[in-house]
Amino acid sequence: MKDLTVQYKRILGGYLVRLQDEVFRNLYLLCGKGVEDRVLSRVIRFCQEELSVSFPDGFESYGESGKKEYIFQMLNRPIRVCGMVKNEGEPGGGPFWVEKETGAHSLQIVEQNQINPLSEEQKDIWRSSTHFNPVDLHAQLGITEAKNLI
Repeated sequence: MKDLTVQYKRILGGYLVRLQDEVFRNLYLLCGKGVEDRVLSRVIRFCQEELSVSFPDGFESYGESGKKEYIFQMLNRPIRVCGMVKNEGEPGGGPFWVEKETGAHSLQIVEQNQINPLSEEQKDIWRSSTHFNPVDLHAQLGITEAKNLI
């Protein structure tokens, strides 16, 4: 399976670089003064559709500078893309939506030890997961160049 693993790592790496390029373009746009509504809407749509970002309740009332600051913080961080395979009882974390304190949701890989052992609801959700992330099937990049944009 080494050849197949290498092929998918290359695919994930290429996708990661494409996402990083778009993130950097959006960070650069957000650094500008007076970002047009259509540009801000496009950046928001990118965050939602490509990065699965969920915005907190009341985000629409933040105003332009508040929205720009929030989105900048969401984008100016490391990026990780992960491959998922069918869960056949192997150890590994699974893809789950996690609710933040703000009410926003975040797609994360959750490991079994992160599940509340006293919560039957969480244990049922864990048992019903259909896919997991093998440890060697992800790619990650830090965003170090974005500091030069500020």
